[in-house]
Amino acid sequence: MIFYGLRSFQAVFKCETLHLKLSQEFFGLKATLVTAIALSLLNPHVYLDTVLLLGSIGARFPAHERIFFALGAIMASFTWFFTLGYGARYLGPLFREPLSWKILDFIIGCMMWGIAFSLFL
Repeated sequence: MIFYGLRSFQAVFKCETLHLKLSQEFFGLKATLVTAIALSLLNPHVYLDTVLLLGSIGARFPAHERIFFALGAIMASFTWFFTLGYGARYLGPLFREPLSWKILDFIIGCMMWGIAFSLFL
């Protein structure tokens, strides 16, 4: 965490600009579906979060309450990814500015060092 925080703080002081040039074929339906499937099925955190984390938490509930826990988890996941997708769309113009990335990197650096400090304690 200390290292990742340091990298984020270093990015704040670099004078690099981000240039994204994406072709129209990048946004095709096939490319979008393949990317979504790859990010979903090849991500080990999907299995860790779903099977281990949610499974172990859900197992604490009585059998007749597990359906409500599952529905709540599904609704929370849908809300998170829906908000993430549309949030990215609306924040896209904001993050075309280098200052926005520097502010984000600074916040990430503070979060990483905060987590490192809490783990140290």
